[in-house]
Amino acid sequence: MTTKRKTKKADKAVAEKAAAPKAENRIVAYKGFDKDLKAHGDFQYEIGKHYKHDGEVAVCNSGFHAVEMPLDVLSYYPLSSSRYCEVELSGAMNRNDDGDSKIACAEITVKAEIQLPEIIKRA
Repeated sequence: MTTKRKTKKADKAVAEKAAAPKAENRIVAYKGFDKDLKAHGDFQYEIGKHYKHDGEVAVCNSGFHAVEMPLDVLSYYPLSSSRYCEVELSGAMNRNDDGDSKIACAEITVKAEIQLPEIIKRA
């Protein structure tokens, strides 16, 4: 049995599809997780990874969620049992209209874990 090797051109196209979006479409935000880097539910995240949601993007309903104001993340994930990260949001977005800085988006990149003193400093 033989396996065909993709051409270099095909390899490049696959890599481009997996790459993070261009800088002009990005928003720096903050996301909370449980101690295992899972968000509400069972979706497993990893630091340094980029994720894409297919389908509708709506705050509190679908897509990836984060907040623009660092301290808002504490409203969703308690200090005693959570981890926090800086993330980059891109693609289709939907914002909360009730005074909170929550955003739902189609794409998210988990950049780096940050601790409470850094959250406060960025606020």
